Amino acid sequence: MCTLMQKDVLIELVASAQAIVTKRVDVDSPLTDEELRLGEIRDFLYSNDPNDISYTDILGEVKVIQRRFEDKPLMPQYR
Repeated sequence: MCTLMQKDVLIELVASAQAIVTKRVDVDSPLTDEELRLGEIRDFLYSNDPNDISYTDILGEVKVIQRRFEDKPLMPQYR
C-alpha cells in the first residue's frame, strides 16, 4: 500500500530508470529484459490504485535495475 504521492514518486523513478537504461543500450538491439520489466512496472503503476501498490517492493526492484546500468558507458549518440 502506498499514498498517492508515493505512487507519483514511483512513476518518476521508473521514468528516470528507463532513461538511464535507454541511454546505455543499443537502440537497434531488441529490448532487454530490464527495459521490458520497467515498462511492465510503469503500466502497473498507471493502472492500479495506490492501495494496491507496494511502495517498498517497487522502489527496491526499480533501484536494482537502475544500478545494473548506471556504471555502463553511454551509447555514442548520448555522449
